[in-house]
Amino acid sequence: MVEKITESLSPYEVKVDPTDSNTAHGAAVQMVGYGKRVLEFGCAAGHVTKVLVEQNCRVTGVERDAIAASGASRFAERVVVGDIEADEVWGEL
Repeated sequence: MVEKITESLSPYEVKVDPTDSNTAHGAAVQMVGYGKRVLEFGCAAGHVTKVLVEQNCRVTGVERDAIAASGASRFAERVVVGDIEADEVWGEL
């Protein structure tokens, strides 16, 4: 299991068990697998990002909350801060 990253980065942070296919995060991590390039929308503080990186994935995250994005940036190759409906975000990607 992945430990809690930090209390203050995201209210959406949860423990991710990559072996538990009965949870949305666990199932998603299993579907992605190992060694992939991943574009993760709504990466929050990086709780799933961290697990994907541990599986040798290269992750680019998109997160609208700048504080949460700072947590994800510790794990992702890159994090774009903004709303996926904004043209600037797509321009950054």
